[in-house]
Amino acid sequence: MISKNILQSLVLIVSMTSVANAYLTPGHGGGGNQPPNPPHYCENPYGPCDQHGNPVYPGQPGNGGGHHQPPHQGYPPPQPGYPQDPGYPQDPGYPTDPVYGNREVRQIYIGRSVRNERLPISQMAGLDSQYRGWEVVAVRAQTRPDSPSQTVAQLLSNGRIVASQVNPGYQINLMPNSRIILGSSGLQLAISGSTIIDTVEVEMINNGGNGGGGYNPPQPQSDRIDINIYRSTYGNDRVDLTQYINMYQYQGQHIESIEIRGHADYNVAIAQILINSFQQGAVQFNGGSYTQSQMIYLSGRPVIGQGADSIILETRGNMTIESVVIHLSRY
Repeated sequence: MISKNILQSLVLIVSMTSVANAYLTPGHGGGGNQPPNPPHYCENPYGPCDQHGNPVYPGQPGNGGGHHQPPHQGYPPPQPGYPQDPGYPQDPGYPTDPVYGNREVRQIYIGRSVRNERLPISQMAGLDSQYRGWEVVAVRAQTRPDSPSQTVAQLLSNGRIVASQVNPGYQINLMPNSRIILGSSGLQLAISGSTIIDTVEVEMINNGGNGGGGYNPPQPQSDRIDINIYRSTYGNDRVDLTQYINMYQYQGQHIESIEIRGHADYNVAIAQILINSFQQGAVQFNGGSYTQSQMIYLSGRPVIGQGADSIILETRGNMTIESVVIHLSRY
């Protein structure tokens, strides 16, 4: 009886030991049995793994099914540590460059005092054939006054005044009152008086460019009348320029400007232009033997034979008038 109980106890102990060893895993003391076919971690974003945890990729034509090399086409390799692109649009990047219809600004450095002078803006800004068809929308300049006298800044297209500003101070801002299309227009900045110009900016837009359909309005043709006078005037004096001109030949043409060359005999002399007895502008000549060239721009652009039948040069103070040039335009 006792032997039977001892035998049953031994059987029970052996059974319990077997059950305990069945759940021991490596690394936790003891090397008991492991569950059959333990799971393997699969690192394959393209598909399943085999029984050993190796990724299996879709078969390529001619190789008979799956293989263990990653595909070369159609399956870009994933970036490690980042999830796959869920299909959102790419970030365009900020800030983006706005588009204003091919607008460009060309800058010219002057850095000097400009006195009674025309600056050839087209040439100085390099507005050559590649800008043909572009439209000039503004001409601006950073200036500093250097004279207490009146200063007039004017924008000229083919000798025709298209914008004007009196006593600009520190900023010239000229907006054309008609369209200026490059390629058929010569652009000039005219200063009557004196001012220091640091920089000039020409703002343009492309309305077709390079002859590609930009609007080209008819542009005026320029002409000039050169009058050699070589005459001294005293006190209040007058020179009738009409007697030097064949008025019938220039019938219908606009008077854009009148250039006077001469010098004051003593300190100061004043010269002014009268068209049909209406004053059009005045310039000052300083004393000295050197010749000065002064320009008077006629903003009204009077027409010969249609309101401009008399052209008088009137002087105050003793001076010598060498020559006069009348600049004309016609369509």
